[in-house]
Amino acid sequence: MIAGFITLGINRRLNASKAGESDDRHWLADDLCAYFDQCGVPEDITLRTLRRLYKRGLIETLDPNAEDVELSDRVAIKESGMAHLEMVLTSSVYLEQTALVTGLADQPIRDELKKLTIHPNAQKFVELRDIFIRYLLKTDAARLEIPSGPTFISLQEARRTIKGRIGDERHQPRQASRDAGQDGARYRRRR
Repeated sequence: MIAGFITLGINRRLNASKAGESDDRHWLADDLCAYFDQCGVPEDITLRTLRRLYKRGLIETLDPNAEDVELSDRVAIKESGMAHLEMVLTSSVYLEQTALVTGLADQPIRDELKKLTIHPNAQKFVELRDIFIRYLLKTDAARLEIPSGPTFISLQEARRTIKGRIGDERHQPRQASRDAGQDGARYRRRR
């Protein structure tokens, strides 16, 4: 979840910039590394995560010609990064699909998710999403310890938000109207 926390932090920097609380929407990579170092995340992991986000087009550097992110680069979130963050935080389907395509190191969890896809239905997808979120939270807690204090409130809130997604009801698909097929047939005849 470090990538999500980094994206969230950079997004908050953008929001602070728009609100006039900060002059700069970019965050120095070295400062991001120092911030996450206080959570027990080594600098090389934070930098590697920044590079992965950059290669995936979710963040940008202040220098548009940069081939990769270095400690001296300033980074900001891109529109695609904001969209990804919003989908993770609000879309059950996005989380379910992410669970299906994410490589997991835990074999029993992979097997459990795979079983749920054999005869899928809405309830099985809710279970799949919840298992995936629990896996992420467990892995995250082992790798990242969020200190108390006002500097880390956004990380604490993000973790609570993700945890709060467990048990969310899945939106039911819209029911097709009974005469939808007839309307389609009439449309085809008129052409």
